Amino acid sequence: MLSACTTSVDLNLDVPRLKALFYSTGKSILSGSCDVANIKSNGVSDVIASDLVAKVVNVATSGIGTVKVLCVDECNIRADSISTVYYRGPIKREQTNGLAKIKQW
Repeated sequence: MLSACTTSVDLNLDVPRLKALFYSTGKSILSGSCDVANIKSNGVSDVIASDLVAKVVNVATSGIGTVKVLCVDECNIRADSISTVYYRGPIKREQTNGLAKIKQW
């Protein structure tokens, strides 16, 4: 999935693997289930994936925005610029640069 403009997306998924790239402004909501979720967010956007149950979540975000994720086995998060990532589940790797924040919810 690739989103590159002003968006408002609400998807309910049941897939083995998800690759979601958000290069936009707007709000995206992801729910459902998957084994591995790869989420990349750049720009001014909010990605709410707190109702997407994934075994492994990999997040890379930069710009201004918020990403919220839920993982069962492993979270790997990189946040840059002024972004904030909220996560629930066991964190394996986390990296922040600039004013970015990674917080458990």
